Amino acid sequence: NFFELRDGYKQENKYGNIIYKLLEGSRVLIKKTHYIEICKPKALPAIFKGSLKVIWENNDWCLVENKIKGDLPFFDEVEKLVAQLEKDDISGVIYHYFDWDIDTELEEKDEEEFSIAGAWLELNGGKAYFKV
Repeated sequence: NFFELRDGYKQENKYGNIIYKLLEGSRVLIKKTHYIEICKPKALPAIFKGSLKVIWENNDWCLVENKIKGDLPFFDEVEKLVAQLEKDDISGVIYHYFDWDIDTELEEKDEEEFSIAGAWLELNGGKAYFKV
């Protein structure tokens, strides 16, 4: 969904969990028709339902905020951005806010080696063959 940073159905995003330590929150400026579709019951994980707040709206658009920690920067000139999105026929835009001053220890990870033989053994209970 819009408020998560992971790729598809993976449990982690491609940058690792470090990115979540830096994330302060997100905002989505989206057409109301799409908002109704993505925020209907069972469309969002339960963790987001209590934290989402519409902070600005007009007849066709709304600005939805998900605060994780602290206050997010002031969002100015929303009408100007909406006009540009409508002109470019774009139905929404997302902003992620990060705290780049957080001191985090970055761990270097070795790239995982992929072995077809290893995957076969794992899937086949350690046996190199199977009976047909």
